[in-house]
Amino acid sequence: MSYCKKTYVAGKTIIVEKGYRTEYQAGMKRKNRKNVSKEAVKNNNQKQAIKKLTLLMNANFKIGDLHLVLTYRKEERPLPEVARKNLEKFIRKLRALYRKNDKELKYIHTTEYKNSAIHHHLLINYFDIAK
Repeated sequence: MSYCKKTYVAGKTIIVEKGYRTEYQAGMKRKNRKNVSKEAVKNNNQKQAIKKLTLLMNANFKIGDLHLVLTYRKEERPLPEVARKNLEKFIRKLRALYRKNDKELKYIHTTEYKNSAIHHHLLINYFDIAK
């Protein structure tokens, strides 16, 4: 059985993966299907999500870009839907600031609230506002 080589180029990062082909040639029969546990599927999905995010970050961001953590005061913590709207408003204003300075805003964001106080993580490209 031959193997397949996949190469991903993202920014300054090159990731090479080698694995066996999943395609079958004419006349070959597939083996009986094994029962895959839900835990194995979850682990595989987590690995794929990490790889996808890593490639996205390496392709679009560089050293010096900003990681922002936006939090709320304890007495002013909103519901998740309101927090999402607040984040969208913040990104709109940030995008307007970047456009005003002829820059393109690149960002990745996530909101956490299930295991801790609600807060937002943003990764944005840097530009010097003072100029």
